[in-house]
Parts: sequence; C-alpha cells; structure tokens
Amino acid sequence: MDEPSLREALAGIPLGAIRYFNRIGSTNEVALAWAGEGAPDLALVYAEEQTAGRGRAGRTWFSPRGAALALSLVLRPTPAEQGFVARYTALGALAAAEALVGLHLPAEIKWPNDVLIHQRKVCGVLAEAIWQGKVAESVVLGIGVNVRP
Repeated sequence: MDEPSLREALAGIPLGAIRYFNRIGSTNEVALAWAGEGAPDLALVYAEEQTAGRGRAGRTWFSPRGAALALSLVLRPTPAEQGFVARYTALGALAAAEALVGLHLPAEIKWPNDVLIHQRKVCGVLAEAIWQGKVAESVVLGIGVNVRP
C-alpha cells in the first residue's frame, strides 16, 4: 500500500498524525523516538517493510514488503489509565483478534501477545513505555499482522 492509499483508508479514523515508511528497521523504535519528541496521542507509524522489528523477550519480527502490516501507535495514557498500562499488550492482542474475527477469521489469543488462526501465529503485539518516574508518559503499541502465508 502506498502512502496516499493508506491515508485515504484511514481518513475516517481520528489519528493524531501518520508517519509512513517504505522500509524501516522497527516501527516501535521510530514511534518511541517520535513519542519522546512530543508525538500526539494516537500517532501512527506504518511501514511497508520492517527489517528489525522487535517482539517480546528480545525476539525479532521481520516483515517483508507485502507480507504483513507493520505498525506502531503512540498512546498517551490519561491519569485514570495509568494503573492499567501493564495491560496494553493484552488489549492490543484483543483488538487485533477482534478485528480478525470481524473479517470472519477464527482468531484466538495465545497469552499474552500473540494472535493465532488455526493454531498458527498471524499477529504479534509489543507494548513499550516511556516512563517519567512512576508515570507512563507514553506507550507505543506495536502490532505486526501477517497477511500472506
């Protein structure tokens, strides 16, 4: 998908801003840097190809062009949401699974951050936070969805 098509597809969604890349190391890495620079709530980083994506426990997530959706969303937790930051990974997995079920795909969550269809991993979620003391100033929610076997 090219950048104009992405922007058109997302036009009705109240995103804070969008940064599109043809090829990038890690959408989470770029989103974390952007969050540190003041990216707005719901800012989106999207890449056609991700060469050094990260997963839980230091695992890598490679997203070749045309094979996956690779994105990261900058979230700015409100004071009321601060107590739930540890749940963002699971909530991201739930959101991805519900989106796939909405497309009539039998998605299920493999705790805590993978989404499976027919026992095969199709999606991974990774939340990373920028902390100021005990307060999560921002959370970057990275989601990779395989769209081609």
